[in-house]
Amino acid sequence: TRGRKHGGCSIIGFQDVAQLREIYGADAAQVLTSSCSTWLLLRQSDPQTAALSSKALGTIEVAESSESITSTPSDWRDGYNVTKRRTTRPLVLDSELMHLPDLTGYLRQLGLPVVRVTLDLPKPAPVVSAFVRRNASDVKIQIEASPPPTTTLATTKPTPPIRDLAD
Repeated sequence: TRGRKHGGCSIIGFQDVAQLREIYGADAAQVLTSSCSTWLLLRQSDPQTAALSSKALGTIEVAESSESITSTPSDWRDGYNVTKRRTTRPLVLDSELMHLPDLTGYLRQLGLPVVRVTLDLPKPAPVVSAFVRRNASDVKIQIEASPPPTTTLATTKPTPPIRDLAD
């Protein structure tokens, strides 16, 4: 957190918030996560981490309306009522974060709206070829006999007797 005033930027990657709390303690983990202004949140497997991520993405204010109809046996008391109220809810539910497809998540940048993103990563080139099954008769094993290891006994010199300093 001290490097931001000098233009420093750091990248933190973690799988679940319990890792941060175990390594740094609860207070330092809170400082680390709260100092990040850009978040890329992919699928969360831990409910506690999903709840933290949902809070980090923020809330949205929505207008909800509800309708009610009352009727009585006589026609003069029938009624229709519409009630509107404003409420806040999480922008992304923690359960939504736990069920995201692969390479799909949410990007939060300071001063910009939260957007859903899908990463399009190139497939890496194969480093080695796939497993090739060989016929056991094609394999030839050559075993060379090696001489037994030689051992030498170390000789020790007798230690001189300890003399008393008073002598």
